[in-house]
Amino acid sequence: MGALLWAEGFENNETEYNLIYEATFGTGYYRTTGGHLNNGGYGEIWTGTNRFSYVNFPETGASFGVGACVGRRQSASTNPVMRLAYTNAQTEELTLTMTATNLLQLKRGSTVLGTGTTVINDSGWHYIYMEVVLHNSAGSVTVYLNHVAEITVSGVDTSENGNLKIDRVRFSNAFIDIDHMILLDAGNVPTQDWVVQEMLVDGAGNYSELTPSAGANYQNVDEATIDSDATYNEHATLGKRDSYSFANPAFTITGDILGIIARIYATQVGPGTRVVKQFVRVAATDYDGADGTPATDYSGVLEEGFQQNPNTVIDWTIGEINVIEAGMKVQS
Repeated sequence: MGALLWAEGFENNETEYNLIYEATFGTGYYRTTGGHLNNGGYGEIWTGTNRFSYVNFPETGASFGVGACVGRRQSASTNPVMRLAYTNAQTEELTLTMTATNLLQLKRGSTVLGTGTTVINDSGWHYIYMEVVLHNSAGSVTVYLNHVAEITVSGVDTSENGNLKIDRVRFSNAFIDIDHMILLDAGNVPTQDWVVQEMLVDGAGNYSELTPSAGANYQNVDEATIDSDATYNEHATLGKRDSYSFANPAFTITGDILGIIARIYATQVGPGTRVVKQFVRVAATDYDGADGTPATDYSGVLEEGFQQNPNTVIDWTIGEINVIEAGMKVQS
């Protein structure tokens, strides 16, 4: 089932990367308590007319699936639920919104592509997932509400701007809560509730080769909210690595593990361009990810996805997740 391209559990209060409001045009918050299943946080969207917030993720191709657990805080309003967009375009590729009669409705621009039949007039959490093929004439979308197909369209134009890709979900005139947002490879529609669970560093791994600002290396990267240069690890020598152990997931995992996302905040100092690699260490073996170029500040995050265990080349098990190490290597 390994199909995870990106995930966000909204369990920290970083607004620099994943949950962003566009200047004075909207508001997007992390809430560090609560959320669906009380998982430790959720995203709170509070935007007015012509105001926008958005959640960034890696650029997709034309076919993908995107979903989230969504809670409505104003049940009698026509809240846009998810706007699928590329870059900062004011006109999205597709919009999933709510009608005045509390039905999900799929639009391309102002064109209604389909309307659901299930009334959603409560303030509880609902799993919403969209399986999408962006195409100018032969596109298709299936919208799932709590794992049941609610809207299905095919053989239609599903790309308002013709980008045939997205890299964010935008929110406008929206008063909703979001949690457990995922981006999956096409053809992997979840059939049960999913949970995005953050795992924070809790100990030293096999490598402690970077130079700590103070104390033990792992203690400089174990905070839920990054503290910029208050604590850090650094090194200029190529090939040096740091790896860390992680606290076990808080929830009992009973279904498929869609994948893991390793995420680090890093910055480069001095002239030139530096490159790092994220890696996971499984069964005493290191598996490097792709090259990543840190920014000159902490305004960005480097992410590396591992859909399957690279050691077994099959889906992860919870036992493997519980003993995994991950870290960073100085590449160039």
